[in-house]
Amino acid sequence: MAVSEGQRVRVYYNLHKKCLSVMDKKTRLVVAHVDSIHLENVKFIVSTAGLVRLRREKRKNVCAFVEGDYILGHGERVIGNPVWMRAYFNPYKVDHFIILGKGPIYEADRVFITDKNMYVKEMQCVSF
Repeated sequence: MAVSEGQRVRVYYNLHKKCLSVMDKKTRLVVAHVDSIHLENVKFIVSTAGLVRLRREKRKNVCAFVEGDYILGHGERVIGNPVWMRAYFNPYKVDHFIILGKGPIYEADRVFITDKNMYVKEMQCVSF
């Protein structure tokens, strides 16, 4: 993987490769394809224009990212751990990233993404 610890990246699910694409925030170049990733100091970004275009054309395009600082996994159990909450983004149903059963989320301390599953730890900004 060509990602360094602490590097600011944007992550999205790549439908063609069926994995996560990791894009360098500064260069906007894809630097890695991974099955899972840990991020901290996270922002959840949805492009309004991209979302409108996706819904109008009914064709998938990258309209949402999870942006954060890449960190190595530190062996903490995420799946099944009550401290970590499931989150998702479905562009056909919602306008923002959502914590299951809670509401929209815009920032978080830590996020773990594996395949199409996302887990959030220590929410900072949730709007109900």
